[in-house]
Amino acid sequence: MEMIIENLLDEVDKDYQQSSKKSILDYVLSELEERERVGIIEILDLPIEYGKSKYKGIIPDEQWKQNLQSSKKDIAENLILCNPATLSRKIIISNEVNTIHRHDDVVVEI
Repeated sequence: MEMIIENLLDEVDKDYQQSSKKSILDYVLSELEERERVGIIEILDLPIEYGKSKYKGIIPDEQWKQNLQSSKKDIAENLILCNPATLSRKIIISNEVNTIHRHDDVVVEI
């Protein structure tokens, strides 16, 4: 179990490092002079500058909102992430859950 936790923490750390590097690069390259200094002629997907752009989409109706809530619930209940640490944790928990637990002479199978 310790190894699984260590793998999960390593994964979180790696994702954090990658996100930090991308954020710094996006910030530096948001200035035209810096892009020219580095030699970048064009950026296809410019990062969004918060506060300057607003959502311009349609306003969803109640049926759409209900479908969204239902879908979120289904995903939360049924989604399984397929990374090695999560799968090994799922196997361990599955093995533990499939055992029979005895409480006060009452047999409960989970």
